[in-house]
Amino acid sequence: MGRADAVTALSTTTRDLLTAATVALMIRSPDGASRRSGTGFLIAPGTVATCAHVVADSAETLPEVVYARVGGTDRELRLRPAPALYFRDRNTGLDLALLRVVTDASGLAALADPWALFHDDLRDGDRVWVRGHPEGMFHSGQSVELDYQGPSSRDPDGPGLLERFWGPPIGGGYSGSAILNKRTGAVCGMLCTSDHSGSVHALSTAALLSRCPQQVQELHKSAARAVSSRVSSGVWDVDQPWLRTLTDDQLQAGGWAFPGRRLRGYLAAAARAAESHPYPGVAPGNVSPPLSTVYVSQHAHSIQTLTRPDQPDTEERVSAATIIENHMDALAVGGPGAGKSSLLRSFVRECVAGWGDGWAGEEGDQGGGGSGDGADEQSAPQGPGPRPDRTTSTPLLVPVYVQAADLVPDRPLAEALEAGVRADAGRYGPLEAWSAEFFRGPPTTHASWLVLVDGLDELLASEQRQVVLTRLAGIRAADPEGTMYRCVIATRPVPELPTSRSPAWRAAVFDLLPFDTRQLRDFAERWLNALGLPDPERAAEQFTLQFGERRREALVRVPLMATMLCQLFADQPKPPLPTTRHEVYRSFIGLLQSRQYSDTASGIIAQATGAAAKYGTSAVRTVERLPAQVVGLAGELALAWLDGEQLSAVELFAARTEDQRPPDLPEPVWREILRETFRRSGLFTERGGDLVFIHQTLLEFLAAQRVAVDPRRADTELRNVFGRWARRPPPEWRRHDSFTRFLIAAVTERPLLGRALWRCGKGWEGARFIAELVADGIAVAPKSMRRCADTLAAAAKMPECTGFFRRELAQHLRTLGDGRDARILTAVATDPMVSDDDRIMAARALGALRGSGYTESLLSIAADTDVGLFARVEAMQRILEGLDDTSRGRQLLAIVADPVFHDGLRRDVLNALRSADPRGCTELFFSYAQDPELGQNARALALRELAAAGDRRAPALLLALAGESTADSTLRYELMRTLRSTDADRYAELLASYGADSDLDPGTRVTALGELAHTGDKRAADLLASLAAELDADPVGGERVQTTRLRVAEQLAQLHDPRADELFTTLAGDMSVAAPIRLGAAHELQATGHASAADVFAALAADRVLDEHARVAAARALTKAEPGGHSPRLTAILVQLVIDPEMPETARDEAFRLLDWYAAGVHRVQDPRDSHRPRAAKGVLELLTRVANDSNYSRLQRAWAAKAMRNLPHLRRLREGPASWDPAPDTPGGTHQTRTRLPDL
Repeated sequence: MGRADAVTALSTTTRDLLTAATVALMIRSPDGASRRSGTGFLIAPGTVATCAHVVADSAETLPEVVYARVGGTDRELRLRPAPALYFRDRNTGLDLALLRVVTDASGLAALADPWALFHDDLRDGDRVWVRGHPEGMFHSGQSVELDYQGPSSRDPDGPGLLERFWGPPIGGGYSGSAILNKRTGAVCGMLCTSDHSGSVHALSTAALLSRCPQQVQELHKSAARAVSSRVSSGVWDVDQPWLRTLTDDQLQAGGWAFPGRRLRGYLAAAARAAESHPYPGVAPGNVSPPLSTVYVSQHAHSIQTLTRPDQPDTEERVSAATIIENHMDALAVGGPGAGKSSLLRSFVRECVAGWGDGWAGEEGDQGGGGSGDGADEQSAPQGPGPRPDRTTSTPLLVPVYVQAADLVPDRPLAEALEAGVRADAGRYGPLEAWSAEFFRGPPTTHASWLVLVDGLDELLASEQRQVVLTRLAGIRAADPEGTMYRCVIATRPVPELPTSRSPAWRAAVFDLLPFDTRQLRDFAERWLNALGLPDPERAAEQFTLQFGERRREALVRVPLMATMLCQLFADQPKPPLPTTRHEVYRSFIGLLQSRQYSDTASGIIAQATGAAAKYGTSAVRTVERLPAQVVGLAGELALAWLDGEQLSAVELFAARTEDQRPPDLPEPVWREILRETFRRSGLFTERGGDLVFIHQTLLEFLAAQRVAVDPRRADTELRNVFGRWARRPPPEWRRHDSFTRFLIAAVTERPLLGRALWRCGKGWEGARFIAELVADGIAVAPKSMRRCADTLAAAAKMPECTGFFRRELAQHLRTLGDGRDARILTAVATDPMVSDDDRIMAARALGALRGSGYTESLLSIAADTDVGLFARVEAMQRILEGLDDTSRGRQLLAIVADPVFHDGLRRDVLNALRSADPRGCTELFFSYAQDPELGQNARALALRELAAAGDRRAPALLLALAGESTADSTLRYELMRTLRSTDADRYAELLASYGADSDLDPGTRVTALGELAHTGDKRAADLLASLAAELDADPVGGERVQTTRLRVAEQLAQLHDPRADELFTTLAGDMSVAAPIRLGAAHELQATGHASAADVFAALAADRVLDEHARVAAARALTKAEPGGHSPRLTAILVQLVIDPEMPETARDEAFRLLDWYAAGVHRVQDPRDSHRPRAAKGVLELLTRVANDSNYSRLQRAWAAKAMRNLPHLRRLREGPASWDPAPDTPGGTHQTRTRLPDL
């Protein structure tokens, strides 16, 4: 128990809630007069707690109804006490009664009334507030403050249930009042007793809750973990507004998960900032739609951690949204425009939604203030409602979106985060609410910060990227469990990631995948709807149809490209749209330029000229010419930044246009006009007080265009990229991949380029690059494309090539128009070493290609029992979609017979086969039912269909399959049930006829007769005996017939027919019968209690025709069957097995263990400490001694006997006496630890 450091003032709202939850109680006598009064309070919807002595003196004298007035109002409730909820013990001080609210006339309970929030933490000096209904003039309600003194106990041997407080003297009527701790803001106890000196005792909340019904306890557990004002438990889903009234200090003191006022403001601002699209578009008014209206979640490919590059690829395809769910740190890698920034912003929205929506519209929580454009007016997105109680160790996450550049300066992490938030979300809330101190500790007791780092690849210097990775490694080293910070980076591939020289940063790595067909269509429909097209669904269909060609589909599956193309399509819906990457950028920038020349008063030209008008006509004319220079100046800025210059955008624009500024136009005004002109151009956005390009690829495109106009600079850049290439590019090549592709598109006529592309097509990475150029729509010489295709096809055959990489190579071949892509995809789909996800995706790609290996690939996946069930089901469903004949029927039936599949899929397969051949389906199923190559479950499926069709051949086949010795009991039951359904009236006659039919297989006949016996038909026994006689007369009966003989005897034994014993005895003694059957027959004799069982086992154990292991098994059974468990005969048999020179080593080991156990069992007949040893035990030793000394036995036999006496523990104890006594093992089959293995002779 600690000491309260400070007293926190209660908010008026918290006092009001406790007042509303408090009720004045009155117990009336039968004549209506008031008998006693007190106070109570709602602890759950419809449940009031008070002191037991307020209600009655004992459970036997409880009134029928207690009347209550709510919160000092005139509203009255009726409460029902119950003996089971009345707790009073004068020894311990327990004094509690729980009262149920009686429903009103409408049948509704008072569920809307506030109920108390509990927290049992109390510290010395805590100041508490009590609201009660004392007797006298203040019966409507009176408050008092007390100080906590410490725990109290009445019973020295009982639990301490009471807490003591001190303050002003309290009179009668306060009993049952809630005691509110001002430090935590929650109820900490219920007042029970007081005296005139000011001493007050209260029942602790822990003691109170422990007596409450389970649903009340669960409700308070949920409230303690709640992150929303909606509290859900197994019974209730109710509001608990109390949490919203607590201050940040109270929430921290109570350890609540609920976000405080400052954190709620931050979450709301972060959500509004995340709604701003990372690359604004050209929607009306030049304001992008909220991200949530157009965002479509992508998939990601899980790779390996950075610190274990030697581990094999996990080949797991997951939803990108799951990246933050199961990983402490993660790295999302994607190419230019792959949706990395949108992904991080979606993480912000998802984390905010995880805090529920109980506070979303709360006044004052949105941070207030701020300035900005139209996006400022967007509200925080509504979360998905209250989350279930969190029972896992995964913490709640509070997102912090920052740029990698924010982590480069040498400053504490909290200050870096504050700077990033100020630049990204500062305009959406007051900065003073989120100082660096705000980020220095955990956001709440149960939450962690999720640091989302964007733009690592935009840092030009490798040293800066190393600084960021080193900082992340330091965060994880200081916080290995992620209790304070978790991190996610989204970046293009950069050289530092796989071979980081910084300290190890253990992160799960994911490749962001392009849109698939469904995602692209959904994305297009969302964007076209946001852009105001009248029929977005139909427009999306038209849009996607334009990109069906092999070389064009990859272009539109990149999120950024799809965004720009959607806006171009909305501007000019009629085709054609641009077909190459660089044309898309050129057209998009042209569209942005055209929107600058709006004639409206809100247009940039009108506003800029209005700002310049006061400085003369020269200033106006100069400003009117600015929009035409935007693209050129932006290109100069892009190239300067790509070259590493540190100028800000406005500084460069001002320097480049200094000679244009009229003398009368002040420089600050000119700079502001430049800033607004470029910001409103659509190419730039504002961050941290400066202009930045809306996307890195726009910078790269404009820089490439600028380089292309200078042939000398263009050749220099091409030599930097291709000059020293042999078969693989330089390490920095991927760093400039996007810029290089834009540059190549702009200088396709340069002679140097053709030679370079031919040379680099020899290596697989260069070949991939050429394929990407072709996908961009860049013309590449046919011979270079052929060489590139050959390189990619050869790379796909390399053994180290993973399934994911092979699929990527196939996509590149498809882009190049090479038909070998289908062969590669087929190989991936049928390779059992490839992941399930890559196999099914390869099969899907084959389906899109209508490749010849499509069906074979799906069959391979569906038949592979190591593949996950979902992938197998999808493969089966895809096969059935295109099934038009029965040529694959046998394979399909064999696959779907696997018990893991559900009956619905089996029915789909059978229906598809029937539809494919309506006339011949009966004969088809008949052929399947007789096919020995099909498994039993598959044949059973065909048989059921045959029986359902009423085919007369079905019953015999059903019996035959049920009679197979390998058929399990479940299958037999299903087959017999099907048989019964074929002809229920003649079922017994049918079984009897099959049982008597000598032309049928014996196994089928015994199955039929066994089922006949189960029906109670008396003919079964005689028919079974007759069948046994037939089988006995079979001169060439093999193991199948012998097994059937045993089954016949077992069926007779179940009927208690005496002929069973004779059959068992005959089988056990028949040397032509296999050992397992003979042993089985002997065991059946023993089970029936037949007197000859021991003799039969003895004969089997001595029978040298039997396998040695079977002889040992017979001897083991004899130890249980022999009367008394021991005999000279048994002793002789066991010793003979041990010394048998022909016994193989494994069987001899079994015999040694059995003899040791047998000796131990004999040993325990009497106390081993007695001097008189059992006669049988002496017989074991005497027999072994005689064998060891008898020259009539071979030397080998005598040696085994001697070693048995010397090395087997219990035999040794028999010889050496009580000193070596240890407990004996319990079973003869065990391999107890005390046994010493005999050495080889």
